[in-house]
Amino acid sequence: MLLSELMAMDPAPPLAFAVEVDVDMLSPPNGLRQVAFLYKGTAQDPADDLIDAVISCTLAGIDTIVEIRPEDAVDMMRQVVIAGNAGYHLAVVPPLDRPEDRQDLWEAWTRQCAALASTYFDTPHFAGTLYPISGFFGYLIARAVAGVEGLEPTDPYTRQRFADPIPTAWADAAKAAMHAAWVERLGSAAVLDGVLMRAAAEAVGGAVQLVDRVLSEEDTRAQDMAQQRLESHGETEADPAPAAGSTPQAADQPVPPHTDGAAAATRR
Repeated sequence: MLLSELMAMDPAPPLAFAVEVDVDMLSPPNGLRQVAFLYKGTAQDPADDLIDAVISCTLAGIDTIVEIRPEDAVDMMRQVVIAGNAGYHLAVVPPLDRPEDRQDLWEAWTRQCAALASTYFDTPHFAGTLYPISGFFGYLIARAVAGVEGLEPTDPYTRQRFADPIPTAWADAAKAAMHAAWVERLGSAAVLDGVLMRAAAEAVGGAVQLVDRVLSEEDTRAQDMAQQRLESHGETEADPAPAAGSTPQAADQPVPPHTDGAAAATRR
């Protein structure tokens, strides 16, 4: 789909992928919630009009992805750094619009998966998603901890772009390539397993800390509300006007001794 075609839709579909930037985007179309632009530019840097479209969408709160195709020869690490700085996600997408017998393109895609996976442990400040790398890493964590043999993605982009259309043989080839890239990067499969277990423990620990923080905030909020109610009650009822004929007691005036009969008898 051309960007000019997407811009002409009102409303636009909530998800649009494989969007080719052919015009300048001043503002995103109504209804768009997630968009994936096809990469254009040099091996080092995205084209200016692509970056302009990305910035326009991210500023509008639209989940934005840039898709790298098998024929795109790019520096993966540099692309991840740029994506992290600009606040968008990055994907290496399979050649779904090409004949399945183009084995050279499918092999190129598995190599790109491995290349992007190789950056995974070297970009700590990247807060986005690397498709399909992030999802596969999450699956490996679940398998290491709970013996899970398969996870079905739930987000529409992953399902429509990866899970549903990719032939099983090539999906398995990509997973093997990513796993091999991580083993090579870390030195052994045992180290990778240790990383997965540590990642799982930190995820659980992070969830526990989040729960504690939320509960603490709720307690603080409840205490503040109770204090506000007490203060409001005190302003309206704590200081009633003195009754007619009575003399207000000064705050520093001593209280007179109790002189009823029982107290007098006790003193006697």
